[in-house]
Amino acid sequence: MGSRADVEPLIGVGTEVLDLPGTMVVPGFQDAHIHPISGGTSYSSSCTLYDLTTRDAYTKKVAEYAATHRDAAWIRGDGWILPAFAPTGIPDRKLLDAVIPGRPVYLESKDGHSAWVNSKALEIAGITNT
Repeated sequence: MGSRADVEPLIGVGTEVLDLPGTMVVPGFQDAHIHPISGGTSYSSSCTLYDLTTRDAYTKKVAEYAATHRDAAWIRGDGWILPAFAPTGIPDRKLLDAVIPGRPVYLESKDGHSAWVNSKALEIAGITNT
């Protein structure tokens, strides 16, 4: 990349030259930003919410998962999305408390940067001012 004078010495027999005045071309870098370990384990050993898009669907799925995994000390899962909790994008612990009051629940968002927990999980974490 540079002026024509800068790049002409680099042009070889197999070089494709594009004349794009007033624009810039850069290599196509893409960060897929995947988490292969957590992504793989979430589908095989936790409550997956990826195919759902509403808070009601999430709580129903979490309740079903808890009912079929009665021995699980924690209900873990991931895949919820912020728009399902519009307008704030913040899920409420009370939604989980209504379906699973006695066991801790920890659910990561689809992007892995937020968590939705119930009151039992907050209690275990020592977070009491909620």
